[in-house]
Amino acid sequence: MLSFQYISHRVLRWTLAPLALPLIFVSNLFLLHQGMLYQALFAGQLLFYAAALIGFWLEHRKIKLKLLFVPYYFFIMNYAVYRGFGRYLSRKQDVRWERAKRGDLASE
Repeated sequence: MLSFQYISHRVLRWTLAPLALPLIFVSNLFLLHQGMLYQALFAGQLLFYAAALIGFWLEHRKIKLKLLFVPYYFFIMNYAVYRGFGRYLSRKQDVRWERAKRGDLASE
């Protein structure tokens, strides 16, 4: 059970979800002429991405509106997966973690 939870929560979320998002978008685009259900789903996708863009705009103006911050955060997290993978392929990103530089706590 623990293995299933780990795989479904961590591995699938960070591998399959970012890959599925563009495929779902393109699939819905091709299915637009199949009926109102696909038109509604595509409109929902467009609204979600529009909300993410508005959330991005508000974030840079230091305005937090939860309704728009959630789509923005979802989009940015999935975008970061693509960006990180691109950096890894171009050898601009090391796969190892680096410790953060911290100030000397004894002097405070």
